[in-house]
Amino acid sequence: MDGETMKVRITLLLAVGWSFLASMPSVAQVPALDDVPDDIPSAMRGTLVASHELLAGRRDELKNKVAAHNLQCSSVVEGSAAASSCAQAQAELQQAVEAYAADVEQFNQAVDRAQQDARNQSAAPPQPPPQHVRMGAAANVRGAVYWLTSDGRKVLVTAGSPVYTGEHIVTGANSRLQLLLLDETSFTAGPNCDLVLDEFVYDPDSNTEKIVASVAKGVFRWVTGKAARKDPASMKVKLPVGVIGIRGTDFEVEYEPGAPGYIRLLSGQLEITETATDRTFTMNAGQRVDIGSDGIFSAPAALAAK
Repeated sequence: MDGETMKVRITLLLAVGWSFLASMPSVAQVPALDDVPDDIPSAMRGTLVASHELLAGRRDELKNKVAAHNLQCSSVVEGSAAASSCAQAQAELQQAVEAYAADVEQFNQAVDRAQQDARNQSAAPPQPPPQHVRMGAAANVRGAVYWLTSDGRKVLVTAGSPVYTGEHIVTGANSRLQLLLLDETSFTAGPNCDLVLDEFVYDPDSNTEKIVASVAKGVFRWVTGKAARKDPASMKVKLPVGVIGIRGTDFEVEYEPGAPGYIRLLSGQLEITETATDRTFTMNAGQRVDIGSDGIFSAPAALAAK
């Protein structure tokens, strides 16, 4: 029997399905490592993300070890010291892969449980904050929109969900929400918006109306309803860099902390109070104000013609 006949191949197969060590009695089938969904509550999601990073690192390390083993042991002479060393290394890799596969399976099950918990929480109808009143309802909900509860849960907001004062609402990336208030005010929030509905008083039989909202960041559009027509000075939107007093108005705002933004006024009038300086100025229909990254507002200027 010549030397070529005496050679045997000891091969580790690293394919998409992670089939390893076909020449051995036990072949590890490693499940795909699940991603961590965005809709899992933040407290649990942080732990899962950290575990995912560790497992991904182990996966890459195993791939590198398999590639190195394949290169070193692609062809050895049966009965040689090299063949014995490669067989031992192959057995150790088999054990490492099986341990990794078991940990991935446990991780994937933890992700499934977290998703189910999130779905169960979202299925529960939101309860109004204590001593707070209903302002209206959500409409035209697209993507991930949540109400953040006082205990840190994220409750999914769907079309028709009631909206109460004191609610903290956030929209995800590529998401959109329209709020229709009882006085017919329309508030449309774009992606990555963070807002709180502070106050709402509306009695069509009296002269007492008030709407106050706080927006920490995001893009939104506000079209006032009946309350503003009766008492426009009682309607305000508060930004970290200023307060917008609304007077029978249709306007759009883009604000992100530490980044340039703007206010576009399509109709009506706005009274802006700059937080940094207490400066107050008026915007009229057809004007734009730029918000600097330092929180300073530019002078009103005419909107560019489209």
